[in-house]
Amino acid sequence: MKKIISLIILCFVFSIAAIMLLFVLADKMRDQPNSFLRLFPPHPVIERDTFNINSHSYYIAGGTKHTVYLGNYKAPLRLIILKTATLDTQQVRLKVEDIRNQRFWSARVQIDSPHYYLTDGAIPILFKGNVLNWKARKYLFDSIFFQTIVPMQKGSFAVKSLSGRTGENILGMIKEWYPYRYFTDHLLQKQIDGVFCTNGMMHFNKALNRFIYIYYYRNQFMVADTCMNLLYRTTTIDTISRVKIKVATIESGHSKTLSSPPYFVNRLSATSGEWIFVNSNLLAKNEYINAFDTSDVIDMYNLRTGKYAFSFYLYHVQGKKKMSEFRVFDNMMIVRWDNVLAIYTLKPEYFGGLHSID
Repeated sequence: MKKIISLIILCFVFSIAAIMLLFVLADKMRDQPNSFLRLFPPHPVIERDTFNINSHSYYIAGGTKHTVYLGNYKAPLRLIILKTATLDTQQVRLKVEDIRNQRFWSARVQIDSPHYYLTDGAIPILFKGNVLNWKARKYLFDSIFFQTIVPMQKGSFAVKSLSGRTGENILGMIKEWYPYRYFTDHLLQKQIDGVFCTNGMMHFNKALNRFIYIYYYRNQFMVADTCMNLLYRTTTIDTISRVKIKVATIESGHSKTLSSPPYFVNRLSATSGEWIFVNSNLLAKNEYINAFDTSDVIDMYNLRTGKYAFSFYLYHVQGKKKMSEFRVFDNMMIVRWDNVLAIYTLKPEYFGGLHSID
């Protein structure tokens, strides 16, 4: 009897130890060198200034090569305008028609100068205004539910939504002209559940008139034209081609959730000129772990060819950890670490093809 009890206790202790070891290994996976290599040219980016926003609720709503617009998750009708040359700021309140009769769930502002858009895909609703007077009114009344929306050409928007037929992620467009809405199930490639496995980031590149979708959990991005016709798919330099996530069904049976933390391959991204900037979460074979842990690495891909070009580090600002978001406007990169903005200049000899957007 004592041997059986001892064996049970031993198995229990071993099981707990094994679970703890799995958690430790999962946390360390990101820090294990992978088989790919990165190319680091000398000093392609110069840090210019930092700016304390004094709040964690602000996000980068848009910008030009002279100005950055900061939206506020908690106060969606308020903006901060930051002049990057002087670091002077201006507070703005959006003047949205019939706003008192509107309830929001996840409102967000996007600046596409000279216009701005106040959107909430959970309602759904879309307001369009002008940055000269900050007045806005309802736009595209025949809207649809969406998770993400990105302005493209005048009067058209790329959206990610859930298919009413399959319940999976789907990409499409809403427009001012007929057909007013268009969706395609041929762009996103399902690997597991069609929802979490296809999650990613959407961008519109104004210089090339290209729509870009980059997956979070695998080494792939795709490029399409303004009608959502696929131009090409390509892979990033890392080797994770299959998503590493576990999906569970909620008891009600009507929705799914992640049963473990997802394994990010591409954390953040931005586009400008003929480039897409990708903040990778994976350590390369030729990188030092200390440098990787004290910085964010950005991998550069040329959108004309889909090929990798080079990488560079952005070292953490004021003791912060990983960056929260970043955007690129002409030769200026804006990075947010929680409540701190950092402004960088991109050297033209490395970043040829960056075009002004204002």
